[in-house]
Amino acid sequence: IDVDYIIDAGQLEQFIEDKTYIVSPMILTTERPDKVASLLFEGRIAILVSGSPNALIVPAVFPDFMHSTEDLYMRYPYSALIRFFRIPALILSILLPGLYLAIVLFHQEMIPTDLLFAIAAAREKVPFPLFIELLIMEISFEIIREASLRTPEPVGPTLGIVGTLILGQAIVSASVVSPILIIIVALTGISSFAVANYSLNYTFRILRFIYIFLGYFAGFFGIAGGIFVNL
Repeated sequence: IDVDYIIDAGQLEQFIEDKTYIVSPMILTTERPDKVASLLFEGRIAILVSGSPNALIVPAVFPDFMHSTEDLYMRYPYSALIRFFRIPALILSILLPGLYLAIVLFHQEMIPTDLLFAIAAAREKVPFPLFIELLIMEISFEIIREASLRTPEPVGPTLGIVGTLILGQAIVSASVVSPILIIIVALTGISSFAVANYSLNYTFRILRFIYIFLGYFAGFFGIAGGIFVNL
């Protein structure tokens, strides 16, 4: 690596990974010494940068990003149960908004009749197409999440919770979005917090928007094609 300086392990990660344009992380980054030690026992390599709190673990495979360090300290039935709930959360955080678009726009026959009438009645006064409606809510949620991270620590959680509640209630009252879409976006956002690794969390946030576009333009066919390419 021919550079003048490297300040943090995150910069080194970008230099040594094989494909920087792929959204999925290829190097595991962690600040926990116990996680580094457990992976060293499995034969991995840890790279440390002087002055950086992060360690880079190579090689990394997908299950490494899904496992939390606390899983090692619990009895197998407990950790297996937690992982069992973590996988549906992973799927919901990526695919739920795109699947909602695909079902409502292309595959209405999959929705029970009463629920279909409820969705149509909720969207009756909304002036925007469903795609624009979903983008408004997803972008608003991402802005609130980013703002809560950048504000001072005592204020951040309060800003996130209060901002989301007030904004959601105001948007529904103003008939800008339908109430069921608030549920979809909220469930997606909550599911994303169950992802154990923050790099993987960013990956899912990017992929979510890709699957929204695929679901809007091609329904289940587009989402299936996206999953195929993704895998």
